[in-house]
Amino acid sequence: MDGKRPHQPGSAVTVYDDDHYYMASVIAEQLASEGYRVTLATPGMCVASWTEYTLEQRHIEKRLLNMGVEILTRHELSAVEAAGLRLADTLTGDTREHEGSVVSVTARLPRDELFDALKGKIPVRRIGDCFGPSIIAAAVYEGHRYAREFDVEIDPDGVPFNRTRYELQH
Repeated sequence: MDGKRPHQPGSAVTVYDDDHYYMASVIAEQLASEGYRVTLATPGMCVASWTEYTLEQRHIEKRLLNMGVEILTRHELSAVEAAGLRLADTLTGDTREHEGSVVSVTARLPRDELFDALKGKIPVRRIGDCFGPSIIAAAVYEGHRYAREFDVEIDPDGVPFNRTRYELQH
């Protein structure tokens, strides 16, 4: 290899989103800002469909379109080959050939190598992305929960820490 990046800005990249949250749109936006010709394909009915619950979906899709990202909804990745990839329309079954590279945002597999390496050597407990990648809010919650439970014997069927609920009197 001559030291050059195999795919230079200006080349085509398809971001395939089968995660349906924000990550694929962030990757597509970054690649577009670096000058790549970006297509974002998803089997969903819109880009980042889970963000409809956070009121971000419309803003994300609008920003991508303004950056020149081509959006293909209702398309599944059917093949990746040396020359490019093939996408299949989930309604008609028709396929489209795309040149360039593919970035796949799909399975959320756990990263528990450190847990496995330490298990049996020191007391350890799984939290956060050890179960599977998640959003920052989930990581903050997991860290907070672990800190509250640090010196507590955990009942797997019980409430991990005391939550006092108060009723306001009218």
